[in-house]
Amino acid sequence: MICPNCGKNNPETEAYCVNCGAALIRATAQKSVQKAVEAYRRPANKQENKNLLPTVIIIFLSLILVIAIVLLAPKLIAMLQAPEAEGSGNKNTGSLQSAVADDFTTNPYYECYRNHPSYVLPNSSSAYLNREDLKELTAEELTVALYEISARHGDRFRDTDLQEYFDNRSWYSSSNPNSNYNTYETANQVLLEVYIGQQEGAFTQPGNDYLDLFPGKDTYALEESTKEYLEAEELKELDEDELAIARSEIYARHGYVFSDRYLQAYFCTKTWYVPSTSAVSESSFNEYEANNLQLLKLYEQKLEGATYSPDNPFLDYYSSSDSYILEYSGTRELLDSDLKDFDENQCILARNEIYARHGYVPTDEDLLGYFLLQEWYYPGGKIGDATKLELSSTEKSNISFLQGAEKIIASLPEIGELDDSLTTTKTMDNMFSLKLPAYWQQYGVCEITNGSMVFYEKLSKDCNQSYDGKLVTIKIHALDTADYPYPNYKKLGKLVDPEGKEFEIVAINVTDIRFHPMAADLYNTMSRDLQSIYNSIAPAESYTYIPY
Repeated sequence: MICPNCGKNNPETEAYCVNCGAALIRATAQKSVQKAVEAYRRPANKQENKNLLPTVIIIFLSLILVIAIVLLAPKLIAMLQAPEAEGSGNKNTGSLQSAVADDFTTNPYYECYRNHPSYVLPNSSSAYLNREDLKELTAEELTVALYEISARHGDRFRDTDLQEYFDNRSWYSSSNPNSNYNTYETANQVLLEVYIGQQEGAFTQPGNDYLDLFPGKDTYALEESTKEYLEAEELKELDEDELAIARSEIYARHGYVFSDRYLQAYFCTKTWYVPSTSAVSESSFNEYEANNLQLLKLYEQKLEGATYSPDNPFLDYYSSSDSYILEYSGTRELLDSDLKDFDENQCILARNEIYARHGYVPTDEDLLGYFLLQEWYYPGGKIGDATKLELSSTEKSNISFLQGAEKIIASLPEIGELDDSLTTTKTMDNMFSLKLPAYWQQYGVCEITNGSMVFYEKLSKDCNQSYDGKLVTIKIHALDTADYPYPNYKKLGKLVDPEGKEFEIVAINVTDIRFHPMAADLYNTMSRDLQSIYNSIAPAESYTYIPY
């Protein structure tokens, strides 16, 4: 068949010229019309003249039919070749050319248009995508899938090829653009950006410092954080960004989707990350994950500058970020003199300080807040559990010593609790008794050692000592302050005798309670006649008690 446009000879079965694309059916129609016209003009014989009217009618109808075919054939062919209805989900693999502008067929996304009747990823606005959803898509399909998320919201594109692609989509309209992206769309945009970047060789995101950390598609910041308690050695060298990744990684392993695009982009670079279809909360974590989350938060808090409650009772003992309450508590056994002027809180800090050197994390927030201020403190292990700590025998001994100190000091009365019930009485046979207020009577005195009467916890309430055959019952010993060899004691108050001489009442040390003085130095007078001791004690009513 000769093309009427270029003269090219074409097979009879072709509808369009293989050379210039002109419609060959028009040429066929023209030949038919020409034949009809020639037949009409040919002189008729008599017989033909008899049937002229029917012939003219037939020729006229044929002519109309041919013209209709010529006009409607291109549209009929386009309908056969057009993609299936939007949303059908089937790919059109027909060989006929699509009913689109001729120049669109050269668009690099034209094949994507032919193969996807509606969306490349229809569910990208209603579900979280993962790498499995993307791995079969071509580079062009991935690009269209990325931008069709924003095209749904009416965005226009600087890339003219993309704009042309979406202009040919029936669902696309840029007349009323909006930026109300839901969480699915936001997360899926990030995933597609990362996936496309990695397919091209590397993913970059200006300003995202996380991407340089822990490189590799299948790496973890802290691989064992889901099945072991993290130790200080694993954590103390991490910087602020690394800690943020390590903590967020515990969430990411459960498929958590992050609102922070930088964090979301980082985890989308990992092949192990699969967004979860359900909510992720701390109740989703096992005991190791929950513990390690708290540890990592502590390290972040420490780097940011640990904050504390202004009501923290231990802050009064904070001197500097590299100081200890008892620096040598891990190297030698403590003595009474090491606790000079210590109160209960100092003993508590000193005891927990031994644990803290090994990374122990106390459950008491005030204690924890105090230790987080110390540069030397690096928490690790199971929170609140000291049983796994490798303590030396010296440390264990000092912990017991300090526990005893806490107990004793906690039981001491506050200043001013003593009252005038402190008395002395004289008895028969040169016996005398010095009685304390009711609080102190719950304790017992023990023995006279080298002339010093020591008042101990846990012993009997009375201490009966025989001296030269004479019975002496004493509730407290008398010893001049100046003569007492130990400097560390807690002053509770004082007694003033009729002559104005003052005698302090003090608690000595923390492992035992010793009092001095009253009216005589027992060290010097123990060998004297008891009568002189008796005579040296003024009547109880003549003393005045003054609490500190």
